[in-house]
Amino acid sequence: MKLKKLLLATILAIPVMGYCGLLDWLTGYPEVREKIEKRLEGKYQGDKFEVWDVSYSSNLGGYNFKAKDLSYKDLESGGSYYEKVNKVVDNFGQYKQNLDWKALFKPYVDAVSTNNMIVPNIDGANEVGWKEKQQKDHKPDNMMKTWELLANPDMTMQEKIAKGHNYIRTEATIHVDAPKTPESMLKVLEMIENLNNYFRSLKLYSYKLEVTVYDLPKGLTFDNYIDDAVDKDIDYSMLDFKNDGDIQKYAWGWLQIYGCEYNSNFEKSCNTQYLDKDENSRLKMIKHLTSADRIHSLDDIAKQFHLYDHPGKPTHWNPQAPSWIGWHGARIEYTPLIDTQIYKQVLQLENK
Repeated sequence: MKLKKLLLATILAIPVMGYCGLLDWLTGYPEVREKIEKRLEGKYQGDKFEVWDVSYSSNLGGYNFKAKDLSYKDLESGGSYYEKVNKVVDNFGQYKQNLDWKALFKPYVDAVSTNNMIVPNIDGANEVGWKEKQQKDHKPDNMMKTWELLANPDMTMQEKIAKGHNYIRTEATIHVDAPKTPESMLKVLEMIENLNNYFRSLKLYSYKLEVTVYDLPKGLTFDNYIDDAVDKDIDYSMLDFKNDGDIQKYAWGWLQIYGCEYNSNFEKSCNTQYLDKDENSRLKMIKHLTSADRIHSLDDIAKQFHLYDHPGKPTHWNPQAPSWIGWHGARIEYTPLIDTQIYKQVLQLENK
């Protein structure tokens, strides 16, 4: 019966869609798909693309699609194509910038374990008072200038950062597999120290570094786990991953730090927080957003590294709602690493 209804609906739709329109719909709009691929290859010169799942949207007045950049492993994006003006809207540019940013610091993570997952982000920023300045001189703000710089296909990421570092802010969220041993703990601390020193050397507007350490069962990799999760639920996201007990139960340590060093040429929102009129609250937030600036040794890192008290157990983070449990690192019960026996063993290893 369901099949008959589907066939009937399709037959009734033919006069409305037209025979050619129906054929395009059934075959996935092959001519449009080819146009999208050519437009993407023109937009990102040197890259090859594969386009699929093309569908027409009357509300949009164009086509929605999914695509893969074959020049970048597993880089996919949804997008829209407006045939009349031959315009394509997609996220490949931002994704590629993030991957190019990740490539600069990934070796530090691989030194701990190649079984890792890194979520990078690189973006622009504005100084305090930028709105008033823009209203006065009517020129593009520094965030927009930075976006243009980051999108420049003729420059390497190193060159972009060297030129626009004052108004570039970055994030690096790292998930890495390492057994809970003094030897691995030392490697993780050295990784954090190296990453922080590297980010600091770039003289960025600001940066965020978040690290979660796992002791995964043999044979389990982050890549395979994500692939399986997406196969089961196409909408599975990083937010889902961070609160997914089936993988987060293997996490045993966490750290999150922020860098926002003083710049004598302009003021930054991250180390001024002028919008907060409560002085105590303002100073507390500034301290939080400049935590990486005060790291100068392994001890400084160990003070901020969370060693989970009960690995494998989520936190009941809302006493008024016992069913509200979570796996987010900031909420898991912990002991500062510096106060633990394993850190004493780390120091013994370091001093050998």
